Amino acid sequence: MPQLLNKPIHILGVGGIGTALGWALVQGGYSVFLIDNHPGKIAQGRKNGPTLPIGSGDRLQTPPTRLSLAFCRGELPGYLECNFNLIDARDVATGMILAMKKGRTGIRYLLGEENLRLSDWLNILSEETKQPLPRWKVPYSLALLVAWFSELWADHVSGKIPIATVTGVRLTRRNMFFDSSASSKELGLHPRPIREASRDAIAWYRAQGWL
Repeated sequence: MPQLLNKPIHILGVGGIGTALGWALVQGGYSVFLIDNHPGKIAQGRKNGPTLPIGSGDRLQTPPTRLSLAFCRGELPGYLECNFNLIDARDVATGMILAMKKGRTGIRYLLGEENLRLSDWLNILSEETKQPLPRWKVPYSLALLVAWFSELWADHVSGKIPIATVTGVRLTRRNMFFDSSASSKELGLHPRPIREASRDAIAWYRAQGWL
């Protein structure tokens, strides 16, 4: 296996995904995985932008993992509909390696797989866990209010990660559908289906004792 010693990989994307990508690279036999996403430190070269990664290895429980865990535990009474593009974190790791091997200098590669609504993804999780879908679709204004109180409670009372954030709720108003086919074709990346990624993630959650 190639050794990525002293070769930083620059990630431009949504969410704190370093632990999951690091886990995926370690599973592939790579010895070093460095992340530097500070805007002032992005080096000239091959830049890799994942969409919204999900899957195994997210020990810090970033927002996609917290949401899927809440659903799988039956703790998600409602949801705010939104659009996004999902990709397995293992495929992001593979795409980053391919970009280092095959990518052209100065080109940003978009690493993504399936465009889904949140309800579509919850339906996949429901079929894999037999959990019923949430009964309530939360309106945007209510979700924003809940996020504001969640942040206030987390900052001044609980000290824990809020169940929703104002920035996260506001992002739901954007169309987060993307076409990454050009990048995948150039790099030779073939991401696995999101159903497979979700099934593997659920198995990993169970192995961690989270479910």
